[in-house]
Amino acid sequence: MEVHHHPDLEHKKKRFKEYFLEFLMIFLAVTMGFIAENVREGISDRNKEREYIESMIQDLKTDTAQVNEKRVDLLVQMFQMDTLETLLRPDVNKRDSDVFECYHIRSSIMNQHQVGFSDRTITQLVSSGNMRLINKKTVSDRITEYYSRVKVVDAQRSYYVEYFHKCLAIFPDLYTFDSYHTKLDASGNAISPDFVFGKLRIVTTNPEALDRFKSTIEITKGIAGSYRAQIGDLKKLGDSLINFLDKEYDLTNK
Repeated sequence: MEVHHHPDLEHKKKRFKEYFLEFLMIFLAVTMGFIAENVREGISDRNKEREYIESMIQDLKTDTAQVNEKRVDLLVQMFQMDTLETLLRPDVNKRDSDVFECYHIRSSIMNQHQVGFSDRTITQLVSSGNMRLINKKTVSDRITEYYSRVKVVDAQRSYYVEYFHKCLAIFPDLYTFDSYHTKLDASGNAISPDFVFGKLRIVTTNPEALDRFKSTIEITKGIAGSYRAQIGDLKKLGDSLINFLDKEYDLTNK
């Protein structure tokens, strides 16, 4: 029996040029896919970067607004502490008006005024490894500078809080609680007591004790002043960083 080969089953050997063209087409397809994926990732990264910057600017604005308020509070506190130091004399109880003023400015050693800086965005950037998205060195340097300064100011804040608690510890030695009794309203909110002029007194009038009290108040006042100056400098740095980021990312024309 004769065997006939069907012409369609005949395989012609490809030339090198055909192999090369097939390889080139596959290579180009893979390369273009790779480039397209990189472009998509690049666009996504730039969008994420912009979102982080916008979020950071909101943090900075919150910080600067808070600093404005606390700087006023700290200044009032320092003036009140200064007045309290002047009034705490061994014969203070002989002058009803002086004692009344001591009670009136009691908040100077009752209330602390610290700034809690917003670290939401910078924490997300660092913990997620997304600081790499900030591809401009000038931008990352300015951001690093600001948040490094925040750490320095927070150290001073801790010092302020420490000495504030020392002031708070002497509170019972200055103010008598039978005269100073805070009441609560029906909703549980504290109501400042009504002080009766002429019936108030400073508990401890021993000269040595008063000197210790005034020394603690004076040191706290100095620390508060330094803290106030530092948050003021940080506010300037924050305002500058906001303006810088606005320009770098053209956010004002968004």
